[in-house]
Amino acid sequence: VVGGFVRNIDGADHDDGPRHLMRRDDAQTAIGILLDGEIYGCILCDKLYRRSLFDHLPPLSDYTPFAEDLELNLLLFLRARYVTFLPIYGYHYYMRPESISHRGFSVDFVHRVRRLRFLRTLFPVDAQELRQRMDVLTFEAASSFLQGMLSQNAFEVPEYEEVQGILKESGKELGMEVPSQLLASVKQCREDRADRRHQMEKAVRQALQETGKKKVYLYGAGIIGRETAMALQESGIALNGFVVSKVRDAMESVAGLSVVNFEALSREERELALFGIALSRRHLEEIQGMLAAADVSYVDLGQYSYAYAPQKEGR
Repeated sequence: VVGGFVRNIDGADHDDGPRHLMRRDDAQTAIGILLDGEIYGCILCDKLYRRSLFDHLPPLSDYTPFAEDLELNLLLFLRARYVTFLPIYGYHYYMRPESISHRGFSVDFVHRVRRLRFLRTLFPVDAQELRQRMDVLTFEAASSFLQGMLSQNAFEVPEYEEVQGILKESGKELGMEVPSQLLASVKQCREDRADRRHQMEKAVRQALQETGKKKVYLYGAGIIGRETAMALQESGIALNGFVVSKVRDAMESVAGLSVVNFEALSREERELALFGIALSRRHLEEIQGMLAAADVSYVDLGQYSYAYAPQKEGR
């Protein structure tokens, strides 16, 4: 296993090269590291395999076209005696925006959930630690899938209830409590979504009335920002664009709205605007502090998003 360079969708390169010293692990230890996504990642392009490992290899499962690299690596790691990491550069990986992995969330992600659930069967019954790690991956993937479906108002698809079942099964095996909103019926989801959007619209209109601001910008242009923009526009609230801390290359607009650096906004423009924070909870305090220091008006809108609804506690 080696390191390398990665070119992101936006054209920026980052060094994914040797971050670790040379090491050698037995197969079971290496599989645990592989599932943690640390040194031995699940991709194929950073590995050199002995040809004999492929002899009489069973066919891959039918859960295409997603996460087949993880399944193949597990099959090969189970056959290996040792796995070695070499601190050298061995590949250059180009992300393609049209690929299923990088084109944004879609219902196709259900293939990953199905495959992860299947992969636990590759481990012997007595390999409880490895099975548990796979259950954690399955739980997280199923949770993310359901949150993505909810955020896109796409919960009325057959895959939604299927993944709910997988989430309940993996949660039961891990002794984890599943967030109630992820197990809600389609009817409940529809009602909850309408309630969240009503609360979001009310919060923005109230803030505009209290502050007297004339414009609305959303801070954050990711999945939460896009979901928030769609909800507010459907509610009849005009948006002036997205603001971010740093605009990436080839990211001049998102969902038909311009994307600008916060620092690039003039003082006059900031004084006219209300900023709706629409990003991950882990960045909330940082952005609130920055906006408060800039003496601008803001309101937290990410709390109404499905994408970062309350998660399970611990792992």
